[in-house]
Amino acid sequence: MRRRTNIVWRRAPGFLALSREGRDVTVVHGAAADIWELIEGGVDKTSIVTTLTARYGAPAEVVRTDVEELIDLLTDQGYLEATDGE
Repeated sequence: MRRRTNIVWRRAPGFLALSREGRDVTVVHGAAADIWELIEGGVDKTSIVTTLTARYGAPAEVVRTDVEELIDLLTDQGYLEATDGE
C-alpha cells in the first residue's frame, strides 16, 4: 500500500490530520500517525505490526487488528491505494 499523491497531511502530538481536495479533513488519533509515517516510508503491513508491537509493548494481535482497521479506513476514504502484493 502507499499513500495517494494528492493528500495533504499533518502530524501533531496525539493525532494525524489528512485531507484530499474537496473533502473534509479526517482526523485519527493515537498510533495512527506512526502507522502513516511507516507507510510513507514504504514499510509493509507485517513490519508495521512488528515495529509498533516493540514500540508500545502491546500484543501483536491487538496491534495487527488496529493496523488493519486503520489501513482499511484510509483506503476506503481514498488516502491509500493498494500496491502489488498488498
